[in-house]
Order: sequence, then structure tokens, then C-alpha cells
Amino acid sequence: MRGIYTHLSVSSRHLTSLIPIYLTSILRSSIAKMDALPGDLVLAIAEQLDVKSALKLAGTCKHISSVIRAYERSVVLTRMKSFLYPPVGNVLSSELCLRRPLRHGSFEMMKELERRESAVEDILTKAPVYINIRSPAMLGDLDDESQIRLSGLLKRALAQCDHIADIAANAPCKPKEKHWYLNLNRRYWEIPDLAWGFREKDPYTNYSARPYQREHIQSLPLEEVVMLLYLVTALSLGFLESMAGFIDSDPAVFERTTMFEDSVLRHGSWFIWAHAVGGTEWQRMSMKIVTVALVELSDYESGREDALPGLRSALLERFKELTIIDEDTIPRMFTMAKRIVTGKDPWPEEDPEEDDAEGSGDESGGEGGSEDGDVDSDENGVEDSN
Repeated sequence: MRGIYTHLSVSSRHLTSLIPIYLTSILRSSIAKMDALPGDLVLAIAEQLDVKSALKLAGTCKHISSVIRAYERSVVLTRMKSFLYPPVGNVLSSELCLRRPLRHGSFEMMKELERRESAVEDILTKAPVYINIRSPAMLGDLDDESQIRLSGLLKRALAQCDHIADIAANAPCKPKEKHWYLNLNRRYWEIPDLAWGFREKDPYTNYSARPYQREHIQSLPLEEVVMLLYLVTALSLGFLESMAGFIDSDPAVFERTTMFEDSVLRHGSWFIWAHAVGGTEWQRMSMKIVTVALVELSDYESGREDALPGLRSALLERFKELTIIDEDTIPRMFTMAKRIVTGKDPWPEEDPEEDDAEGSGDESGGEGGSEDGDVDSDENGVEDSN
């Protein structure tokens, strides 16, 4: 009996020693089979994966790696079709106190788009002080259908903010070097009346991109303008609420709020996520960005020659241009946003004097003769977002 146990023990040890050899043989066989996979099949698989999974697939063997790397741009461009608003050029990375230009069609760019998609979802679902889909600022409680429509419209507006920010990553703009970003923590950009030309190196105000960003905003159609203006205003109301304990002690709180809105347009989901969701370090970064913008505003209002107007002013100008409204701009914007979100008919670019005349006979006091201040539509209206 003892001999049997000894034999079994020896056999067991022998089998254990054979396992690595056996597994190696299987692995080699699997790799050989993977080496034989047609390139088209490899690409078809890679195009269905997120970046992390595609890179893991590329790491399985040299053959697959060479195929995926050789057709990186093709894989990325195919994957980009799954995004609601894919970029048309380079994009900026979303790092703490740093935004690097990422080449269009690269895996690094795709990873950034996936990060933005996650950030936008966080903004819409995890920051109710800033965005509340069920009962959004100044729009009242919404039914399920309107909530779905609002969510889509806000995603579109956030993508528009990201596009405005990404203008800085494309020609003719020149990307800012890393050390200029680091000056944020050194508070260098908070120095008022910086020496001539140095503000242009500030990546947080991004003067070199400003004219092109303003030009883009001033080319947007009415519905885009309304929802973009609604987004920055709703976020600023949340910002004011978060600053409630400092309103009495901060004489520049309302100017700070204005520059918070401008920063939303300049930096998109990177800035919004940082402030509303990102935690202590990220929120500290966002507040420093607002402080830098506030210094820039002071330079502009003091009449400094090289100071440029902001992006919020370009958005308001475009809204007034399309609606021919010079007064009560924000209340009228809220009325228009409510119409879009609730799926009502488009409105015209009306004559305010005519609108006042029509509204004067309305018992409810609403503008344009309607209960909620809605205006009628004509051929100049914009298409419904859906």
C-alpha cells in the first residue's frame, strides 16, 4: 500500500511539472492560430472595441499588433461613427492643469472622446446643483419625453463647447507648451496687466484661438445658440448657489460668475466636469481658471489695447442678431429653450415691436399673445432638434 502512495505522489509531482510545458504548447498553438487570422477579421473585431480593449487585443501577438497599428486611423474613424458629435480635427486632452493636442484619428484621441462621453454623463447625472434633468433651471418639472429631449440637447450643447475648445488644437492656432500650463499653480496668469504679448501665451484664456472661437459662435444657428446660452446660464446658477456663502464677502462674485460662463465656453466638458464632479484638486483648478479669466476681464474693461472680448459676449451678440431682441435677453432665452425642450413648433426671428403690439392685448400679459410667452413660427424658424 505504501508503494502505491509513493507512486501516486511521484506521478502527481511529475504531472505538475508538465503543466507549464502543456500550457506553453497550447499558447503557442493559439498564437499560431491567431497569426493566421485574416487582417480584415482583426480590423472588424478592433472596430467594435473601446480603446483599452483594442490595445489589449494588439498585445496578444505581433501579427495582430502590426495589423491594428498599421490601420489605427481606419479603426478610430470607424469607431468615431458611434459618437453623436465626432470631432473633425485634433482635440485637446483632459488632464489636471494640462491640455495636450491629440492627433485626429489616433487611439489617444479616441481615448479622450471616450473620457469626454463619460464626463458628460457624470455632468448630467451626478451634479444636480448644476444640471437637474427632471426639474431644470427656469424650465419647471418635465415629463419623461421632455427629459429625454433635454438630455440630448444638453449633450449636443456640451459637444459644441468641446468643439469650441478644440479650435485651439488646430491650425492656424499653435498649441501651448506644457510649462505655460504649469504657471496656473504659480499664479503667474493672475498678475494684472501682464507685459505685452504674455497674455497670448496663457493657455487658459487662449488669446490665439479667441478670434476663431468667436467667429464659430457667431456662425451658429438659432437653436444651437439658444441651448448653448441655456447651458452656460443654468451652470452659472449652480455656480452662484455653490458660492452662496461667499456672496457677501466677495465683491466680484457676479463678475466671477460671468467668467465662469466664459470658461464653460472656452474649455467645455473638461472644465465643467472638473468644477462640478471632479473633486478637490480638479475644483481648485477650475476656480483658478475663473480667477485668471477675471483678471483678463479687468484688463479688458480698463481699456487695455491688447485685451480681447470674451466668448459669452459673442454668444449674446449672436442671440440678439438672430432674434432681434435687445432687452430681457435671458428671460426670452428661457422661453425659447422651454419651447425646444417640450417639442413645440419653431419660432420666427420676430420683430420685437410687432411682438409687443400683439402681446399688449393679451389678458395673460404674455409676449406674442401666448400664455407662456411663445412666439409664432415662419419660414425663418429652425428645425426641431429631433
